[in-house]
Amino acid sequence: MFTVSVSADLRNDIENIVDGVFSPLEGFVGEQDFQSIVKTGRLKNGLAWTVPIVLDVDDQTAMKMKDGGQVALATGSDKFAILHVEETYSFDKMACAKSIYQTDDIKHPGVGKMANMRSRLVGGRIDVARRIEQ
Repeated sequence: MFTVSVSADLRNDIENIVDGVFSPLEGFVGEQDFQSIVKTGRLKNGLAWTVPIVLDVDDQTAMKMKDGGQVALATGSDKFAILHVEETYSFDKMACAKSIYQTDDIKHPGVGKMANMRSRLVGGRIDVARRIEQ
Protein backbone atom coordinates (compact mmCIF):
# COMPACT_ATOMS: atom_id res chain seq x y z
CA MET A 1 0.00 0.00 0.00
CA PHE A 2 1.27 3.45 -0.96
CA THR A 3 2.06 5.73 2.03
CA VAL A 4 1.78 9.52 2.23
CA SER A 5 3.42 11.49 5.03
CA VAL A 6 1.40 14.24 6.70
CA SER A 7 2.36 16.93 9.20
CA ALA A 8 1.48 16.69 12.88
CA ASP A 9 -1.04 19.53 12.36
CA LEU A 10 -2.77 17.63 9.57
CA ARG A 11 -2.75 14.49 11.71
CA ASN A 12 -4.65 16.46 14.36
CA ASP A 13 -7.18 17.53 11.71
CA ILE A 14 -7.55 13.88 10.66
CA GLU A 15 -8.21 12.79 14.23
CA ASN A 16 -10.70 15.66 14.61
CA ILE A 17 -12.54 14.34 11.55
CA VAL A 18 -12.66 10.82 12.97
CA ASP A 19 -13.67 12.04 16.46
CA GLY A 20 -16.58 14.01 15.01
CA VAL A 21 -15.16 17.44 15.87
CA PHE A 22 -15.46 18.28 12.17
CA SER A 23 -18.82 16.55 11.78
CA PRO A 24 -20.32 15.85 9.29
CA LEU A 25 -16.97 15.38 7.51
CA GLU A 26 -15.79 11.79 7.26
CA GLY A 27 -12.60 12.66 5.42
CA PHE A 28 -10.97 15.29 3.26
CA VAL A 29 -13.50 17.29 1.26
CA GLY A 30 -14.09 16.43 -2.37
CA GLU A 31 -14.16 18.92 -5.21
CA GLN A 32 -17.88 19.73 -5.04
CA ASP A 33 -17.71 20.50 -1.31
CA PHE A 34 -14.43 22.38 -1.80
CA GLN A 35 -15.88 24.62 -4.51
CA SER A 36 -19.05 25.18 -2.47
CA ILE A 37 -17.00 26.18 0.60
CA VAL A 38 -14.90 28.58 -1.47
CA LYS A 39 -17.89 30.19 -3.20
CA THR A 40 -20.54 30.18 -0.46
CA GLY A 41 -18.91 29.34 2.88
CA ARG A 42 -21.06 26.20 3.00
CA LEU A 43 -20.78 22.51 2.20
CA LYS A 44 -22.78 21.39 -0.85
CA ASN A 45 -25.54 20.20 1.55
CA GLY A 46 -25.92 23.80 2.80
CA LEU A 47 -24.21 23.38 6.20
CA ALA A 48 -22.04 26.38 7.12
CA TRP A 49 -18.35 25.57 6.61
CA THR A 50 -15.81 28.30 5.96
CA VAL A 51 -12.39 26.63 5.65
CA PRO A 52 -11.97 23.37 3.72
CA ILE A 53 -10.18 20.45 5.36
CA VAL A 54 -7.89 19.15 2.62
CA LEU A 55 -4.85 17.04 1.81
CA ASP A 56 -2.59 18.62 -0.80
CA VAL A 57 -0.17 16.55 -2.86
CA ASP A 58 1.90 16.96 -6.01
CA ASP A 59 0.70 15.69 -9.41
CA GLN A 60 2.73 12.46 -9.33
CA THR A 61 1.52 11.54 -5.83
CA ALA A 62 -2.07 12.32 -6.81
CA MET A 63 -1.85 9.86 -9.72
CA LYS A 64 -0.41 7.12 -7.47
CA MET A 65 -3.10 7.75 -4.85
CA LYS A 66 -5.95 7.63 -7.35
CA ASP A 67 -4.58 4.42 -8.91
CA GLY A 68 -4.11 2.81 -5.48
CA GLY A 69 -7.56 3.60 -4.11
CA GLN A 70 -6.44 3.20 -0.51
CA VAL A 71 -3.45 5.05 0.91
CA ALA A 72 -1.74 4.78 4.28
CA LEU A 73 -1.25 8.10 6.09
CA ALA A 74 1.78 8.49 8.32
CA THR A 75 3.64 10.95 10.49
CA GLY A 76 7.27 9.97 10.33
CA SER A 77 7.37 6.17 10.34
CA ASP A 78 4.06 5.89 12.24
CA LYS A 79 1.31 4.73 9.89
CA PHE A 80 -1.90 5.71 11.62
CA ALA A 81 -4.76 5.90 9.11
CA ILE A 82 -6.15 4.75 5.78
CA LEU A 83 -7.46 7.26 3.25
CA HIS A 84 -10.04 5.83 0.84
CA VAL A 85 -9.29 8.01 -2.19
CA GLU A 86 -12.44 9.08 -3.99
CA GLU A 87 -11.01 11.82 -6.19
CA THR A 88 -8.11 14.16 -6.86
CA TYR A 89 -8.56 17.65 -8.25
CA SER A 90 -6.75 20.90 -8.94
CA PHE A 91 -7.57 24.35 -7.59
CA ASP A 92 -6.60 27.99 -8.08
CA LYS A 93 -4.69 28.70 -4.87
CA MET A 94 -4.84 32.48 -4.85
CA ALA A 95 -8.45 32.78 -6.07
CA CYS A 96 -9.53 30.31 -3.38
CA ALA A 97 -7.48 32.09 -0.71
CA LYS A 98 -9.01 35.46 -1.61
CA SER A 99 -12.51 34.02 -1.50
CA ILE A 100 -12.01 32.23 1.83
CA TYR A 101 -9.95 34.87 3.66
CA GLN A 102 -11.18 38.00 1.86
CA THR A 103 -7.59 38.98 1.04
CA ASP A 104 -4.77 37.86 -1.19
CA ASP A 105 -2.11 39.32 1.12
CA ILE A 106 0.52 36.61 1.40
CA LYS A 107 1.31 37.84 4.94
CA HIS A 108 -2.09 36.56 6.09
CA PRO A 109 -1.39 33.12 7.66
CA GLY A 110 -4.24 31.38 5.82
CA VAL A 111 -3.31 32.91 2.47
CA GLY A 112 0.37 32.10 3.02
CA LYS A 113 -0.45 28.51 3.88
CA MET A 114 -2.68 28.11 0.83
CA ALA A 115 -0.10 29.73 -1.48
CA ASN A 116 2.45 27.13 -0.34
CA MET A 117 0.15 24.14 -0.89
CA ARG A 118 0.94 21.58 -3.57
CA SER A 119 -1.03 21.54 -6.83
CA ARG A 120 -3.59 18.77 -6.23
CA LEU A 121 -6.14 18.05 -3.52
CA VAL A 122 -7.36 14.59 -2.53
CA GLY A 123 -10.88 13.85 -1.32
CA GLY A 124 -11.91 10.71 0.51
CA ARG A 125 -13.08 9.03 3.70
CA ILE A 126 -10.56 8.32 6.48
CA ASP A 127 -10.26 5.44 8.95
CA VAL A 128 -7.80 5.93 11.84
CA ALA A 129 -6.04 2.83 13.11
CA ARG A 130 -3.67 4.38 15.70
CA ARG A 131 -4.23 7.45 17.83
CA ILE A 132 -1.72 10.06 18.93
CA GLU A 133 -0.47 9.06 22.36
CA GLN A 134 -0.94 11.83 24.90
